[in-house]
Amino acid sequence: MRQARAGHFPPPDVFEKLPWRRDILEGLLGFGLVGFQSIRDRHNFIACVRRFFPDARFTKKSATLQVFHGPAKTTVGTFPIGIDFREFTRVASEPSVVSLAKSIRRNVRNRRIVLGVDRLDYTKGILERIKAFGVLLKRYPGLHGQVTFIQIAVPSRENIPHYRDLKLRVEQLVSETNDQFGGNDWVPIQYWHRHFSRAELVAFYRAADIALVTPVKDGMNLVCKEFCAARAEETGVLVLSEFAGAANQLKTGALLVNPYDIEGIASVLYNAFDMNRRDIGRRMRRMRRQVQSEDVYHWCSNVLAAAEISADVKKGKRGSVTARTFKLDGKENASISHKTIQVSGASRAGNC
Repeated sequence: MRQARAGHFPPPDVFEKLPWRRDILEGLLGFGLVGFQSIRDRHNFIACVRRFFPDARFTKKSATLQVFHGPAKTTVGTFPIGIDFREFTRVASEPSVVSLAKSIRRNVRNRRIVLGVDRLDYTKGILERIKAFGVLLKRYPGLHGQVTFIQIAVPSRENIPHYRDLKLRVEQLVSETNDQFGGNDWVPIQYWHRHFSRAELVAFYRAADIALVTPVKDGMNLVCKEFCAARAEETGVLVLSEFAGAANQLKTGALLVNPYDIEGIASVLYNAFDMNRRDIGRRMRRMRRQVQSEDVYHWCSNVLAAAEISADVKKGKRGSVTARTFKLDGKENASISHKTIQVSGASRAGNC
């Protein structure tokens, strides 16, 4: 059975502008299983199918929706991908990572750290984020010399002119912000444009007081989940874009912002600095439970369960899914397939 995994899917009023709109829908409905990262994207897809194929029929089955269009029978589901929570927690506790996190804090003279980790991509909202940090410093001069913003921008698609231009714009804005507010051995923004190992990224997660994850559009974004998994001591504040797919899962603990609202981000950042430890711990506990319960193994189990449902629909079968066992990185997990599945344990900021 063929499977398709889609990231973003536009609403009908945007999708209808594409000359090949029906071809795209026909192609996707040719798959046995189509999965989306967020409920919003799945709803957009279904709304487009209803608009352009009014004769299509829909049947609810378990947590998925069956779409019947002509001879095609397609299972459509929402499968927000997770991370290996246990592995990130383990790496965060390694002595070398703990030591590196302390070194990062010493290098900024134990100032409060705001951390951004992204691919250098226009969808990540890096320019808006830097502008918001500048507004924060302008509005609250008492923070001068007390906070450092560390932005990690992993190189991405450097052969494309638009991305090269973005790199130059980010570097220029960082320089202007540092020139305007820096001084007395204080550099407000530390900008890193290179690749980091997973252990190094986890050390930054441990060292940060606030993770600033503000994409203007993102199917999921795993950085916010990795940040939570690395905070075993249940400290740290997550400021998260409401347009990230992960916002729906982490909304009970994260401070949600509109990434286009520069002034609003600055205000939320200031409130994050002023948040008491009890509230920080309560919010982080909620997010860690969520990330742990819906980890990569949970994701695999749901996808495989939906695949079996889709296979039954194709064959015209009815009945329940039978639980069997599969393995991820050698660990047994409840699922519906006897096949062995390998999931890479490597973490890359490119997955953000």
